[in-house]
Amino acid sequence: ICVALPMAFDIFIFVLTVIKTREHASTMRKIGQESITSVILRDGKCFWLQMVVECFLILVCSYDM
Repeated sequence: ICVALPMAFDIFIFVLTVIKTREHASTMRKIGQESITSVILRDGKCFWLQMVVECFLILVCSYDM
């Protein structure tokens, strides 16, 4: 449970970040400008995916059978 709570929090923050970033990117596309949000969204996905995988591996490896 020590790993599950931080992992759930990371996923929650990632989802909120994705929602807000997509809204901003959509607005920028509508006015015809490309923004840095597409780069932030891409890099953020890579970072959060790495964090979730690491937390999942820790959770699986620390599970006592």
